[in-house]
Amino acid sequence: MLRISIIDRYIAKTVLFSVAGVLLVISSLDVLFAFVDELDSVNDNYSAIAAFQYVFLQMPKSMYEFIPVSSLIGALIGLGFLASNSELVVLRAAGFSIIQILQVVIKAIIIVLLFGILLVQWLVPKTTPIAQSLKALHLGGGQNLYIKRGNWQKDGDHFLHFNLIQHDGSLVGLTGFKFNQSDELVEIFFAEKASFSSKSGWLLLNYQATQLLATETKTVSAESRPWETTLTPERLLKLVMKPDHLSVTGLAEYIGYLKSQGLSYKQFELAFWKKVLQPLVTIVMVILASSFAFGSLRNATMGYRVTVGISFGLIYQYLQDFLGYSSLVYQVDPFWAALIPLLIFAAIGVFNLNRIS
Repeated sequence: MLRISIIDRYIAKTVLFSVAGVLLVISSLDVLFAFVDELDSVNDNYSAIAAFQYVFLQMPKSMYEFIPVSSLIGALIGLGFLASNSELVVLRAAGFSIIQILQVVIKAIIIVLLFGILLVQWLVPKTTPIAQSLKALHLGGGQNLYIKRGNWQKDGDHFLHFNLIQHDGSLVGLTGFKFNQSDELVEIFFAEKASFSSKSGWLLLNYQATQLLATETKTVSAESRPWETTLTPERLLKLVMKPDHLSVTGLAEYIGYLKSQGLSYKQFELAFWKKVLQPLVTIVMVILASSFAFGSLRNATMGYRVTVGISFGLIYQYLQDFLGYSSLVYQVDPFWAALIPLLIFAAIGVFNLNRIS
């Protein structure tokens, strides 16, 4: 029993170190390439140091996205190392089945999966807004977080447009259009700024409104005025963040809000299912790597194993992206777009394992 425990630890340590090394190398290269690309935006306000801070804070997001392919390549390298030293052959001769060895590898990968959950739930949603904030503060002269031409948002019977969102979630240049149940425009209002307080809620500053009555128009103005809305600074920040930057719980909450407002949510639902299924994707990649390590790549060089791992990782990514975008265009449930590539690669891995068992 002690011997089995030592062997298990040895296999797990070999694979885990390989996966961690691959993940670190790939993420570092991604940061390097992103930094080189970001140098095109460097100017008097946005220095090279600020550009590096921006891409470095994006590194947790890159690491999370690269976990499946890193697990594939790392498992290929780790098991390939054991195969090259004939250690897998010895283990098989000693009575270890392929399934037993695979179980040890999957247990080791659980540590990587827990690390991925930590990234996607807590680290990425925090570092990504900070990265965007630093970049926009430099490019915008220290004023605004998001510099865009404006955003539209539906809230109940209002259609809202705001010029920009500041780093604290407050709005600048808010215009609202209110419609009645007959879809007739009944009011237009404008506020120079909308600030939020956890105690008093939203407050509109320099408020002006034009009410379109049946026989006349009425103008109302005020230096400040309370604003009742279902929007919160957190929801507004999610509006201008990409779905991939949000946590699983953040996506679920925002999808519910979009549904309640009758707004399109499929893009966020696709990102949600990708994140939910990523642990299974990682395990499938490990199964696929194990099937190659015991089979056709048992005596291959490390370079060849890395090439095969990258190739399958790219194929999976392209297939997932193709089905994902297709589901948005043809209104197919995003769940299936995220699940089908997983099932295909799982079938390939299981088929290979059955063939060599």
